[in-house]
Amino acid sequence: MSDNHLVKLRLTFWRGDKQPGDTFEVRPEDVNSWKGYAVPVDTAAEKAVSNAPAKTVTESPKSAAK
Repeated sequence: MSDNHLVKLRLTFWRGDKQPGDTFEVRPEDVNSWKGYAVPVDTAAEKAVSNAPAKTVTESPKSAAK
């Protein structure tokens, strides 16, 4: 099986010597064995968030009380 058919997962709970936040790749048929310990990583969404410019919060001017 080629490498482009791997699923990238991020740990959400300790499992063995791996700790939460670690990312790793598994075969698609092994994803169910990680249920409850890891979630799939959406790399496209992560790149979009990291490349997005920081939003600035501006308050609109308050109208004068009548």
